[in-house]
Amino acid sequence: MKISISTGDLYVEGQDDEHAIKQLLARHQIDIHDDDCPLRVHCKGSDASVIDAIAVAIKASGTSPVGFILDTDAFGDGRRLTRVDRWKSIRSRLEAGGVVLPTPAEPVNDELPESGFIGLSAKYERAVGVWLMPDNRADYGRIEDLLVTLVPEADELFDLAKRSTSEAISICKNRPKAMAIIQPKDETKGQLHSWLAWQAEPGLSYGHALRRKYFEHDSIVARAFIDWFRRLYEAH
Repeated sequence: MKISISTGDLYVEGQDDEHAIKQLLARHQIDIHDDDCPLRVHCKGSDASVIDAIAVAIKASGTSPVGFILDTDAFGDGRRLTRVDRWKSIRSRLEAGGVVLPTPAEPVNDELPESGFIGLSAKYERAVGVWLMPDNRADYGRIEDLLVTLVPEADELFDLAKRSTSEAISICKNRPKAMAIIQPKDETKGQLHSWLAWQAEPGLSYGHALRRKYFEHDSIVARAFIDWFRRLYEAH
């Protein structure tokens, strides 16, 4: 049975994220593709653009819920940022949007549960949600870290993709820097794209691969994400 979604806004980083999220939702009977769908999805192009949009987006969303989906994999101040760093940046924007948060600040795990953040902007009277990929707990998380939980269990081709990607990274370590292709931080992405290259329709995007059911849809991480989405947007 199709699930009814209320009017609202959802902000994501890139087109890969947008299409994968839409297809994962569709696999859970939540269709936000139609032009008639009251939920508006905004692809901002980067993590920084999503964060910068938070306060204004809360103010502009009327009385409808607004959500933000972000990776935790980012760089700043000359270093790789952690989930705690990411939450601090988001937290300040939420406060600027009138979202009620503990004062003084509690540890990040108290403010950002595994089930995802949903709070209330008392100033603008609307629900505000945040989901940090993949599970609100991992440092350096991306959409790929959610998708890898949806690869069919004991898939021998994925085992090969992991071995091949690991070998490619080792080879690149011995190359001149200008010739290094894949970086260790992109290992999961390399595994997924290698695996997708060996499917019946090679090289599909994440969204199309979800639609073709190359990926499963109901891992523990995926179900937690879907539950967060429904709590934020489902019409009552």
